[in-house]
Amino acid sequence: MKEHLYEISKDFMELQEAANNAESVDESMMLALKDTMEGLQLSFEEKAQNIVNVMKNVAVNVDAIDDEIKRLQARKATIKNKEEWFREYLRSNMEKTGINKIECEFFTITLAKSAAKVEITNESLLPDDLIDIETKIKPRQAQIKERLNSGEDVPGATLIDSKRRLIIK
Repeated sequence: MKEHLYEISKDFMELQEAANNAESVDESMMLALKDTMEGLQLSFEEKAQNIVNVMKNVAVNVDAIDDEIKRLQARKATIKNKEEWFREYLRSNMEKTGINKIECEFFTITLAKSAAKVEITNESLLPDDLIDIETKIKPRQAQIKERLNSGEDVPGATLIDSKRRLIIK
C-alpha cells in the first residue's frame, strides 16, 4: 500500500490512462487491470477515511481553541472593566476633593481638563459643507447570477464553474 494519497491518485490515473491507450486488450489483462484498480481504490478510500478522522481531530482542537479564546476575551473584558472602574473612582474622588496632582516615586497622577467634545443634537440642521456623503458601489451578485442562469446576457459578468465542494457527513 502506498504511503500518500497523491501517490495512489497518480497510480490510479496512470492505470486508467494505460487502459485507455492499450491497443489490444484480452480477458486476463482486463482481470488484472480490474483487480489492480480495485486495490488502488480500496487504498485510496482507506487513506481518505484516515484523512477525515485526522480532520475531525483537528476540528476538535479548533473548537477547544475557540472556547479558550472566548474565555480569555471574557476575562480580558472583566479586567478592563475593573481597570476602568478604578480609574473612574480615582478621577471622581480627586475631583470631589479638589486634588489635581499626586506625585510619588513611581508615577504621577494628574487630573487634567479634557478637550471640548462636539455633540450633534440635530444632524439635519447642519450646513451641507459640514456633511460627508458616502457612496458604496456593490454588484448585486444574486440578481446577476439569476439573470445569467436564465440565459440573459449581463455585460461585465459571466458564470464560471467553481471548485467542487467536499461534503463529509
